[in-house]
Amino acid sequence: MNLCIMRFSPTKDQFVYYTFAAMIAGLPFSKALSSVALTILLFLALPDLIQSGLTIWQKYRAFFAVSGLLVFYLISVGYSDQLTTALKFCYQQNILLTLPLIWVAHRERLLPHLTGFLKVFIYACGFTSVVTLLLFVLPEATTSWISNHVPGLNPYEYLESRIKFGLYSPFIDRLHFSYLLGLALLGLLWMRQKKIWSEWITGSAIIIVTTFLFLGGRGAQLGLLLILFIWIWKWVESTYANPNQWNITKKWGLGTILFIGYFVLAPALLFQTLEPVKARYDQLFWEMKLLQNGEYKQWDYRHFTTLRRLLSIKNHYRLIARHPLSGVGVGDYRRDLQDAYNEDRDTGLDLDANAHNQFLFIWANAGLLAFGYFIWLLYFVGRSALGITDDWTRTLAVSVLIFFVFLLLFDVFIIYQIGAMVFVLSICLILEGSNKP
Repeated sequence: MNLCIMRFSPTKDQFVYYTFAAMIAGLPFSKALSSVALTILLFLALPDLIQSGLTIWQKYRAFFAVSGLLVFYLISVGYSDQLTTALKFCYQQNILLTLPLIWVAHRERLLPHLTGFLKVFIYACGFTSVVTLLLFVLPEATTSWISNHVPGLNPYEYLESRIKFGLYSPFIDRLHFSYLLGLALLGLLWMRQKKIWSEWITGSAIIIVTTFLFLGGRGAQLGLLLILFIWIWKWVESTYANPNQWNITKKWGLGTILFIGYFVLAPALLFQTLEPVKARYDQLFWEMKLLQNGEYKQWDYRHFTTLRRLLSIKNHYRLIARHPLSGVGVGDYRRDLQDAYNEDRDTGLDLDANAHNQFLFIWANAGLLAFGYFIWLLYFVGRSALGITDDWTRTLAVSVLIFFVFLLLFDVFIIYQIGAMVFVLSICLILEGSNKP
């Protein structure tokens, strides 16, 4: 049965629409809402999926490219000593398969409303940003009391500075919230260029930008700073660099001047004019100085994000060197990584194991082939993004992919529910935009 010509029930269409909107809205503030909505969407998709059989694979197999990661994780279960842990991890990664299934089953119902879903995501990020900023301006004791008495909020942690170490994120992990805000800002750029704007969008944009700068997610901030150059150059090219009047030499010259000017002036202006940004990066430079002179052990270095990332890379390389082809297996990964960390205790380093690089995480867990497959997946999606005909939509697709690649160099965002959902959904949308599913 061809899903493209499937006859839809108006009632079911509306229910799918509102449930999908609820899943999107829940991303920045309610994992439970997103999970329930995803489960309902999968249940609603089952009749169509069962009836269509292999047609889904034959017609939409590209959408399941991301599911290949799950296949490699499942293979590694076979050589994991801790079987229960391995199966639990694979179950948590089911979004890599279930979300593509949901998308191909409901795509005809959802495609006409993509701009509306983007607005829902931006409004949800705006609402969550308002709550985050309100809790920041309240006295710290009040914020702590609220976090302890309002169900569903993250526990509040007292730190030396509310700005240096990033704002308190009440609903989801602070870094994950920063990543979502970064994606929302990319969506706002696209809406601006497509002239899809309103007073509500303007208000949401102001709130989201403010929260993004105060929240202190340095990976998201640096990634967005990098990507903004693409948008600036695209705007300059489309506005001034007329293809019929500008030769390649002239374009390269202008691009070089913009590149140098942007990456010199933009960081300097942000650092000198915005105190939250300055405080956050002063903390980074201070940590690096202590690491260089060896004085970090005199401080509570467990909160030093730079040290944690360096040790994570070092100990992942230890695991990879011992199991370069197969990886340690998803069931034994956490145990073996902690054992690698423990080897440094004689030198005075006592830290819990952490993963901070998605690429090394996949290699250490599932082996060289899984790592290679992930690289191919990013290439495949990137090629599809470049195939999008609309200029600004292509710019958005390429920007989103670069943003993910940049983040995954410093975090394992997509092994978590929120990260997996936005990553897989982004891939589905990019493939749709390329018209080559």
